[in-house]
Amino acid sequence: MGNKIHQLVAGWFGYRLIKKDKVVEVSHAPGEHLKLLLNHLKIDHVLDVGANIGQYATGLRNLGYTGKITSFEPVEACFNELLERSSTDPLWHVYHCALGSKNSKVAINVSIASAFSSFLSVNDYADKRYKRIQSTHKEMVPVKRLDDMLEEVAEPGDRIYLKLDTQGFDLEVFAGCSGCIDRILGMQSEISVTPIYDNMPDYVDSLTVFRDAGFHITGLYPIAWDEPTMRVIEFDCYMRTMT
Repeated sequence: MGNKIHQLVAGWFGYRLIKKDKVVEVSHAPGEHLKLLLNHLKIDHVLDVGANIGQYATGLRNLGYTGKITSFEPVEACFNELLERSSTDPLWHVYHCALGSKNSKVAINVSIASAFSSFLSVNDYADKRYKRIQSTHKEMVPVKRLDDMLEEVAEPGDRIYLKLDTQGFDLEVFAGCSGCIDRILGMQSEISVTPIYDNMPDYVDSLTVFRDAGFHITGLYPIAWDEPTMRVIEFDCYMRTMT
């Protein structure tokens, strides 16, 4: 009787009581959260979009992930280093291209710090505050839809996790997945709160697109702040489908 009353009162305030043994433990550390998510979804193939020189893939191995990794990186110097770092790992394959909403060739702005290279132009705020984000030159790079590449890079039964880190281009990459979105069980994306590039999608817009595609947030972690104001610049957003 007492339990029913508690459930009733909780319902008045929009809550539902559950048994303690049904609560899923979620880590407050991004790396541990990622590890839990990959294990929970039984992921065996990670698509690493915007790989730079392989930091993310190396981090996956350090977390104990032993499945397949496919990395995509368009900037030539970064790809050459990525190729070398992946050469001793038989389950890590790399592609010299970007992903996007259509197959094309596009100029990418290569930054002083290569991880900030982007198809978008640095805005006035970032240009004044972060010198390492400034562009040194442009490169023409191939852009491909994941729809058109998935059969080449993945097996039909692969349990896929999609990682996006493309400096403002994540929604373009996601648009190129529309024909294979049902193959993706989990994903993560850098979402912008304080934009550092012109025409960068806002975090509300990004979350709306992902939610409408059937993805649910499992973790949201700030990865950069504007120090004088403590404003968040970007979040890493971790998500999963419920299928």
